[in-house]
Amino acid sequence: MISVYQAKNTRESMFNERTTLTVKEMVFDFEVVANVNTDDLDQAYELTNTIHQPWWTNEGVMFKGSPTHGMKGCRSTSVGDVMIKPLADGNIEAYVVASAGFDKLRLI
Repeated sequence: MISVYQAKNTRESMFNERTTLTVKEMVFDFEVVANVNTDDLDQAYELTNTIHQPWWTNEGVMFKGSPTHGMKGCRSTSVGDVMIKPLADGNIEAYVVASAGFDKLRLI
């Protein structure tokens, strides 16, 4: 299961070459919008993008957006957004969506 967090300020996030992520940033700069039933980052990205239908209707996607987003106002996952992936040992890994693929973030 991968949790998808969208940046609240998309423009700023797209141009910020993020390499670390703090709990404070997760709380104030991002909003969880979905849990996706996959362990594959590429699949989570694809499922949270509107391609043939609104992404929140895709099988395996559990919409978690707030009323401020609303389903109709929710955008597709894009550069600068963060994906959190749980590991078997109970830890997590965080990745930022890059212009090509994903960059692993150091959690601090």
